[in-house]
Amino acid sequence: MSFLDELAPNLQNNILIRNYPNYYGWNTDRKILNKFPNIKFDDLNSFYNTVLENSRIVISLHLTTTYLESLVRNIPTLIYINKNVYEFNEETQKLIDNLFDNNIVFYNIKSLVLHLDNIYNDVDKWWLSEQVQEAKNTYLYKHARNNNGFVKEWNIEFKQLLENNGK
Repeated sequence: MSFLDELAPNLQNNILIRNYPNYYGWNTDRKILNKFPNIKFDDLNSFYNTVLENSRIVISLHLTTTYLESLVRNIPTLIYINKNVYEFNEETQKLIDNLFDNNIVFYNIKSLVLHLDNIYNDVDKWWLSEQVQEAKNTYLYKHARNNNGFVKEWNIEFKQLLENNGK
């Protein structure tokens, strides 16, 4: 709700929310529609990949698989991280800091919305910049490697682990 509160009306009209299939009785869609009647909800009849691929920008307000899947597909992605909820090891924090420096990660909803408003008319100018792509790819290499040759890579890695373990 705090994210939607910050959005300008023209951006609110372009939002599609895809809820988790099981609401656990929270009725989040009804609560949102009561306050924001123009917000659209995905009916979950379309394949997730199709909805993702047809998105102009993916906004992830939680660190779920969604942000990794959109980043892997090179779909412009904005990620909100609540510092009170998430803690990272030193290596991951450096990668997160790099995403923050390139306006992919935000620790403040207002900052995320301001960036969204600034880039909305020309998302590619920001997203396809060399710095943003490098930050995204560096993060993905460590946390969501997407490689068709993964079985070969895993075999090499396992062999190295077994050899090192035996020494």
